[in-house]
Amino acid sequence: LATESADDLLYPVLFNYRHSIELYLKAIVGPARRNHDLAGLISQFQDVVRAQFGVEVPAWILARLHEFHDVDGRSTTFRYPESGVVFQSGKLQGEVWVDFRRLRLVMDRLEAAFVRVLGELTKKP
Repeated sequence: LATESADDLLYPVLFNYRHSIELYLKAIVGPARRNHDLAGLISQFQDVVRAQFGVEVPAWILARLHEFHDVDGRSTTFRYPESGVVFQSGKLQGEVWVDFRRLRLVMDRLEAAFVRVLGELTKKP
């Protein structure tokens, strides 16, 4: 951020964060089909956490995951910004402010949660 314009970094940063979420969810749920559908992965993630640990996924985690789904549910918005599919869900419209420092903190917390779940799942017989 000190040497680059935030405008130049926005799509690459969001694409990579969105992609990492998808990969963590896939590592946890082991989906039957290969696709980029975050909604399905989020639902499966909730099922795995409920079944394996007997708890619900914390609301703050679900809120962050659904924000990425609302903006880029099928991994096209940040990958192909020129295609005109930005905010196709209709849930987010107009100009959006992204605080990179806050986003980084949130993503660090999400990663820690995913790593913890993966670690616990690998301990299970």
